[in-house]
Amino acid sequence: MVMEKPKDDSVVTLVCANLRKESGLQWLIGSPFFPPFTIVSVLRSIHTVENSSSLDYHKESEDIRTLLLKGFDVIGALIVEGSDLEETAREAIDAVRQLRKCLAGGGSSAGQQVIGTVSDSNTGDIHYFVSRNEDSTNIEAVTSVVHEGQPEKYIWEIGCLLRCELPIKLPVYMPANSSSVEARRSLHLRLGLPFNRPLLRIANALNFNLVKDSVESKSRRKGNF
Repeated sequence: MVMEKPKDDSVVTLVCANLRKESGLQWLIGSPFFPPFTIVSVLRSIHTVENSSSLDYHKESEDIRTLLLKGFDVIGALIVEGSDLEETAREAIDAVRQLRKCLAGGGSSAGQQVIGTVSDSNTGDIHYFVSRNEDSTNIEAVTSVVHEGQPEKYIWEIGCLLRCELPIKLPVYMPANSSSVEARRSLHLRLGLPFNRPLLRIANALNFNLVKDSVESKSRRKGNF
């Protein structure tokens, strides 16, 4: 890779807290809905190949798929190093490229910009490098770093989080002789349900008291949740 002069739009924005200077590799999380090189969170890598210090990208990608919300992606990596900063930045960028290929099922990540971040173990300073295209061998050193003072406001004003509700049937058990109003109010409170909507209705209950019939015993059904 060749070192290039930083371009005018080479600005790293930290929406999360200051990056932690921990050993091992850390994934930098961003989103295409935010400006380029905007870091909103950090995830530490935990999987390595057996009997080796190399990352297990397959296992890492499985965890990333589970942990990341839709719309967020790995945009960079941070490595703590005390020797060659540029070479370490290239290693971080290569690690992100390999992880993205696993996340994409082996597809290419060409055209996606990546941040290679290096924390100098001797001075504690953090250095940022960016690669703008997988097909290019050039990287740029970035010296312009913005620390967002109001991260929540930044995310809500620029990004968009959608809340989805998945309807499920949840069985709830309560004594038959308990006060229906107080019991339902208590259940609403425990389950985080609103009090202005009768989601738990007495008419939609199953009565498990056995009623003896002249022929046989059977349960009387009043409905279901």
